[in-house]
Amino acid sequence: MTETMDRRFELTTSLTFPMIGPVALAGLAERLDAGVYEASRAHPTITAYFVAIDEVAGGLQVGLRFEGMDPRYIEGTADDVIDDAVAHAAGEQSLRPVREESSLVPA
Repeated sequence: MTETMDRRFELTTSLTFPMIGPVALAGLAERLDAGVYEASRAHPTITAYFVAIDEVAGGLQVGLRFEGMDPRYIEGTADDVIDDAVAHAAGEQSLRPVREESSLVPA
């Protein structure tokens, strides 16, 4: 295996939803979790994920673990997965999250 194939990376993104109140975040987190699960199934290099409520920031955090993917492509893949997950979570609503920050670190 190449060095890239042996490496693991974790990307964490903070999302805020300006039109969603704190009470509605729990329901949104559940729908987003289901959306990340569905969207990540198309990417076998994503081996784990989490969706968590960030009560201090009033938003959500999404984390994705990548194994065996060239780091140059991780952010683009993560963007696609998160966009698909948000669309799934939104259903009929128009949700436009603000991405506050992303961090990519070796795992």
